[in-house]
Amino acid sequence: MGTYVFVPGGWHGGWVYEDVCADLAQRGHVAHAVTPTGLDPQSPGESANLRTHIDDVVRHLASHDLDDVVLCGHSYAGMIVRGVVDSCPERLVGAVYIDAYVPESGDSCWSLTSDRFRAMFVAGSRRTGLLVDPPPGLDPRAVPHPLGSFMQELRLSGRDDDLHRCYIYLSRWRGSPFGAVYDRLRADPGWQTVELPTSHNIMQLDPGLLVDNLLRETAGWTAPVADARPRNGP
Repeated sequence: MGTYVFVPGGWHGGWVYEDVCADLAQRGHVAHAVTPTGLDPQSPGESANLRTHIDDVVRHLASHDLDDVVLCGHSYAGMIVRGVVDSCPERLVGAVYIDAYVPESGDSCWSLTSDRFRAMFVAGSRRTGLLVDPPPGLDPRAVPHPLGSFMQELRLSGRDDDLHRCYIYLSRWRGSPFGAVYDRLRADPGWQTVELPTSHNIMQLDPGLLVDNLLRETAGWTAPVADARPRNGP
């Protein structure tokens, strides 16, 4: 039995993983989905930045006393996952980046994304200056996304070198900013990589395909000397 915690991408809440979590539970696993601050359809629009969203996940892990977690993030949430891995690696066994940004210290979603998405962020923030309205075509539950979380730079301490890492590249959508990320990581022996010929929103389009690949790639993941790693964070 594994423990999986999912973080959604821009404009989405934990609801986007409903089918994924249900499938994992049916297969005997524990699955949680976190909704970062400001992205709950019941209370949208709260002020937040990237650090807020990282702390949301760190608190969730601590409040539910979760250990040996496979932390999974989609798209923008790669920024969050990287920060959580750095903040509390002692609670994790590894991280899966699902068609996501993989930042280094000093990077932001703004700096890593493409001109197309930067233009989308600018256009979407004109109404309030603080929130980025959802682009057309998203699920009706999508809400405006806090602009600060797209703009803030990530600062890392480098505490995660002994964790497993997997990148799932979704190759069948036009204008993806993630092809270069996949090409770089598949040449890195420290990463497991998978290419799936499907579109970006795999959690809703084909949750079973995502679950099958998550379980295949993370089979046998174990925490490195878990009991010897000191706890940090909340």
